[in-house]
Amino acid sequence: MRAFLDEGHGPQSARFVQKFLTTIGGAVAHAHRKGVYDLNIKPPNIIITEQETPSDRSFMMSLNSYREEPFLDDERWRAEKKDVFYVPLEYRGGSEEESDLRLADQYRLGLVAYEMLVGAARFEELAKGLRERVINPATWVWPALEEKNCKCPEQLRTAVNRMVNVDPNDRYDTLADALQDVATNLYTEIARESYRRILETQEKQTEFFRSFYISFLDQFPKAETRFFEKFGALEPTGEVPETWNRQFQLLKEAVLLLVVFSALHEDRHEPNILTRIAEEHAKRGMPSFLYPDFAIVLIDCLVRLDQPPDSIDKHQLRRAWSNVVRPGIEYLETKTKTFEAAMWRQKD
Repeated sequence: MRAFLDEGHGPQSARFVQKFLTTIGGAVAHAHRKGVYDLNIKPPNIIITEQETPSDRSFMMSLNSYREEPFLDDERWRAEKKDVFYVPLEYRGGSEEESDLRLADQYRLGLVAYEMLVGAARFEELAKGLRERVINPATWVWPALEEKNCKCPEQLRTAVNRMVNVDPNDRYDTLADALQDVATNLYTEIARESYRRILETQEKQTEFFRSFYISFLDQFPKAETRFFEKFGALEPTGEVPETWNRQFQLLKEAVLLLVVFSALHEDRHEPNILTRIAEEHAKRGMPSFLYPDFAIVLIDCLVRLDQPPDSIDKHQLRRAWSNVVRPGIEYLETKTKTFEAAMWRQKD
């Protein structure tokens, strides 16, 4: 990874960094559970496997002990390569016996992710003050990753910032806690930021709603005669008929509810935010088999109209939206079938 970062392969995408953290972090967390810690985590000890596409790359690491490396005095600190920054500052002066070595591993892992997100050149620039001064762990802090200097979801930035706190007491209690924050809802954060961009002006909102319904009704014309015929013609340009405004608002809320439903994970007690929608659709006669088609058109439209930052390509954006939309659509389809069956039983 050191060669990978130094040869201009950074900053890395949020998805790539998340994959690194969950892959290597999962191995380190497993080692911790087995009582093995104080590991030599730094870019030269991490291998990135070469694959056809960056998203298919994976990581390997030899989980060797850190203890074999000498502690550095200030003169050697200033002379060493940038990987010297991976010495947790609480270790200075050989004081590692007083520290929780598992928190030191968390720091090293977080700092690799930090360098991946900002790029090697920027990392060296940010650490200039750290290299040139007599280090005081009580005063040095890594500059916080912020949206202006790190184009990745807020949740990932927040997790990495916490992992690289110089004071071990300000890090996560365990690496497993850190990894949960890293992995949880990254797709949701990407989707939320995407939807915010799509809705940031009235003009963009209208373009999205119009584009979705024109595409949907073009692919599924029977839906128009069954549900939307009374709204009037919806043209690609020009004024939007007043009759469509309420439907636009419902679609806006529906996408937000799908995002929220995805973020809830397993905490999906019934009735929940989508139960009422499924029941209402069943009463109106909307067939359950239409939900997957709805999702395909919706995702295509969201990905096509959004302009994500350079750190997120269209492939990653589609993957995020697919993962966020799928749980809610599957729930709506299943629940609507249940309501449909109940309605038929009542008729009998």
